[in-house]
This record gives sequence, C-alpha cells and structure tokens, in this order.
Amino acid sequence: SGETIITSIIVPLDHFNKSDTRTFPLQVQYNADFYRPGGPILLLVGPERGLTAYEITLSSLYSEFAPALNGIIVASEHRYYGKSLPFSPGVESYTLSNLQYLTIEQTLQDNIYVIQWIQSSNITSSLSSSWSSSLSSLN
Repeated sequence: SGETIITSIIVPLDHFNKSDTRTFPLQVQYNADFYRPGGPILLLVGPERGLTAYEITLSSLYSEFAPALNGIIVASEHRYYGKSLPFSPGVESYTLSNLQYLTIEQTLQDNIYVIQWIQSSNITSSLSSSWSSSLSSLN
C-alpha cells in the first residue's frame, strides 16, 4: 500500500470578506492507494481536534469505500484545531475577536478549497498518467 501524504494548503482567514487578505495553513492529508482515473474524491472532514497521522487509514473510507469506488481519500483538518491555527499558536487564536472566524460557513469554504486544490494540483492527473503507463507496460 502507498503512503498518506500530509501537507498544508493556504486558505483565506475570511472567505466572505474579499478585502481581508489574511491567510493561514490548513493541514490536509491524502491517500491515493485505490485511486483510478475517473474515481471520486472522498472527503473526510476533520473532527474538532487535530488530525492524527492515521486518520485516513483508520476510516471506513479507506477500508471499504475507496477500494470499491477507486477513489482518492482526502482529510482536511478543522480550522482552529491541531496544526490549522489561523493565528499564532497558543492563546492568540482563541481570543474572542479572533474566534469570529470559527464558523460552520468558514469551515465549509475551507473544504471547498481543499477539493479545488486536489482537482487543480495535478495529483489525480499524474496518478492517472502513471496508472495508464503501468497498464500499457503490462501488454
């Protein structure tokens, strides 16, 4: 089996105020063990805690759905948890004025960014190419 890749993507602090250009790194994990061209993105929305290193492989998405659907599994960490702190680590992220960005709407937009990042980052297209090459080398 392949490995789960852990990385961060840059997301807006406030998705709804275009004049606010502040951003922060959101932790993302993905695993393409079962991905085949045309397979879906299976999104595991992070709980209200940091993601563990084994978040993906312990989920039923990995053991049941990804193999059946030929999907890529992606986990996004919830903003304000784990390593996905919008402000400096520690107390600053948790002040009353800074917690205004901890909303369901902002979190949903973070996940849209994650999906768009996977779609545009050539992860799936490079996997499609390597899969096609592997198949053609078998002939």
